Order: sequence, then structure tokens, then C-alpha cells
Amino acid sequence: MGMVVCTLLMSELLGQPYQHAPFVFYFLLLAALLYPFDTTRVFREFAVLFGRVLWLVFFPGSEVHFLEVLVGDILTSMSKVFFEIGLTCVATLLALSPTFFRVLSPDILPTLMASTPFILRIRQCLVQHRGATSEKSRFLISLNILKYCSSIPGLWLPLLLAPHYATRQIERVLLWVLLFNSLYSFLWDVIMDWGLGHINLSGHGSSSTSTSGSGRKGGGGERSPSSRLRHWGLRPTLLFGSAGSYYAAIGLDLVLRLVWVLKYVEFDHRLSYDKFMLLIEGLEVLRRGVWSIYRIEWECLNLTGGRRVEGGGGISMVDVGKGGLAGGGGFVGRKGVGGHDSDESVDLERSLGMDEDDIGMEVTSKLLSR
Repeated sequence: MGMVVCTLLMSELLGQPYQHAPFVFYFLLLAALLYPFDTTRVFREFAVLFGRVLWLVFFPGSEVHFLEVLVGDILTSMSKVFFEIGLTCVATLLALSPTFFRVLSPDILPTLMASTPFILRIRQCLVQHRGATSEKSRFLISLNILKYCSSIPGLWLPLLLAPHYATRQIERVLLWVLLFNSLYSFLWDVIMDWGLGHINLSGHGSSSTSTSGSGRKGGGGERSPSSRLRHWGLRPTLLFGSAGSYYAAIGLDLVLRLVWVLKYVEFDHRLSYDKFMLLIEGLEVLRRGVWSIYRIEWECLNLTGGRRVEGGGGISMVDVGKGGLAGGGGFVGRKGVGGHDSDESVDLERSLGMDEDDIGMEVTSKLLSR
């Protein structure tokens, strides 16, 4: 909305080129973050936390926490944004030196930039794979790596095949590559990231679907009445109300995963290509937002052993932020990359030297700085 207001101010009221609106918007946003308003203090704290997590996404340590995985996955939805940053760099370099790309193709840099989010997630998965403590964990992380690897050919094939094949032939190959990646990613979203689709799920102690290779503390192999699967294809514990919302989320995720197919469908529509791409990107923002809600829900259930926490307890961002191998989609295991059991009862405030009144975000910030 702020960007829209700046665009209207620049073009309608001031009569200036609307292309300058993004620069004005980001300048005002930066000024609001830096100016010492009390109302912007929370935003500055979030900005510092986000900057710290973003640094760990690009330069992961020996562990990969859930917040890093969450941000890394969100960046994969911004691949088109990275591509356009690459285009901006190419346009700038061509303006400075028209012969700069005499040897190197100008399409390589934008394509490399678009591949960056997937490369970052592959790097995180490799760190998790190196620290995994069981064969099951390594296998599932390998499947996750394959998912991200399947996204990269769709970016590079048009560039590599363009000199040798006609556009129609390239589109046919690209269609099958993208279709495989979309269906693979959809199944991973539902089964691994949301913890749904497990017909035999019997609660947190089930040996077949436990989030830990050795089972959670207190978990048994028997099916208890409270943990029986009440809704086909979902799971025993649903934190967001009726099962209908989960079925709707699954359907929405499938449709929005495949919405790119409309680019290859020849039909008469009034939208220009730019507006059509903007619509697809907006739908991807919607899909990723829905994905994030159910992804965090599944992580919270992992931390409570699949049980709903009644009363004033609940799950804080401290608990979510300290998740170990969350990138594996919940079934990789709750042991951190360093091999520490996340079920151990730890007084975080005392271990971090903080008072009880400290808010969860500050604890998370300190936790991420360790």
C-alpha cells in the first residue's frame, strides 16, 4: 500500500515518472526505521532479527535453525525478484560499458541470481545432512535436496537450449520439467512441511511417523484414543479448527503450485504479459503465506510431541526458533545438527542469563547469536 501511495503521489500529483516511486518508498521506509520513534522500535527490533537470520541463511554455521529454514524457503518464492535484480545489474553494466558482455551472455547473471535462493537452501540441507545422526534423516534430507535441485533446470534450460532448438521444442521440455518440480514440491508441502497425508499416523509416539528416529520421550507405539486419526488424510491434532480448512489449504496449494501452466495456454485475455506475471507473483505470495501458517503449526506440534497444549502454556518463537533439523519437513528428527536432543528440559531464560520478563523475540535474538 505504501508503494501504491508513493506511485500515485509521484505520477498524479507531482507529475514525475512513476519509475522513481520505488526509490522514494524505500527511502521513506529506511528513514522511518532509523528515526527514533517509539512506534518504530518494534520494527527496528524485527529488522535486526531478520537481518541476523538472513545473514545465517547466506552463511550458515554448523547448525541450521527453524527460522533460517523458514526464511530460506520464503526466499525461493522470490526467485523472480532475484532474477529482476540481475536484470537491473545487467542494464546498469550495459549503460556504463556497452561492450561489457561481448564475451559473456547477459542472460547468465539474471539466471544465476534466480538460482541463488535454491542454492542457499541446498547449502542448508547439506549442513543438515552432515550433522544428521540417522540413516532415515540423511535419506529424507537427500530427498529435500533433490526437490530444490529439480527447480534449477527450469531456470537454465531456456538459456542452454535456445541456440539449438526452436521455442516450441524448448517449451515442451520446460513444461515437463516444471510439472515434475511443481508436483514434487506440492507433495513435500503437504506430507513433510505440514505433516498431513499420513493415513496411519497414530500420534507422537508412532514408530512409523515419529518426528524422531528413536521416538519422543513419553511416546509409545500403541494408539491411544485421543490420538486416533479422526480425519482421512490429515493428522490427529489440528490446531486451526475444522478439517475443511486443511482440505481447502491442500487444494489451494495444488492449484497455486500449477498456476504457471497458464503461461503456456493460448487463450484470449486482456491482461498484458507484465500484468499477468504480476498476478502470478501475487498468487505466489498468497500461497507462501498459507504455507507458512501450516508449516509453523507443524513445527509447534513437533515441539509438543504432537499434542495440543491447553491452558496458558503454548508455543513461543523461542521454541520454534531453536528447532534443529526442521528443514527435513518435520520427520527428519528433533535432534539438532550438533546431536543435542531438543526434548531436554532447558530453562532458556536462565541459561541465557535473562530475566523472566524478557520477551520471546529478545530470547530468540540471543539464541540465534549463540
